[in-house]
Amino acid sequence: KEALPGVLDVWRKEKQEEPHEWELEQLCHMPRCRVCQKFPVTLVCQQCRYTGYCSEACQSGDTEHRSSWRCRTMGLTANVAHVLHKFGGGIPYHVLRIDTPLSQEAFETGWQRYVSEANIVA
Repeated sequence: KEALPGVLDVWRKEKQEEPHEWELEQLCHMPRCRVCQKFPVTLVCQQCRYTGYCSEACQSGDTEHRSSWRCRTMGLTANVAHVLHKFGGGIPYHVLRIDTPLSQEAFETGWQRYVSEANIVA
């Protein structure tokens, strides 16, 4: 919030007009550096491509993020999204176990158990 007045000043000087409501919303939510909270964010995490940094020093110093489950999960999600997009939005799959109900644990213990028990293959 403390940087928004400065951002709006630059906007007004460049555009010679006030931002539209949707533009103001975007300006209010500009991404900040994960380490120092500055912006603009010009670099992203090479592993997850989601977290932003303002400098190489902040990026290279953030070992906590790169070793976190969140970074790994976002990286895998980004890769899956890329593959889905590349192949038209989906990958054909088959559910091989269709004759018997799945156990309650398949729904309570997570996706890996569900996929294994339902015998889903791509």
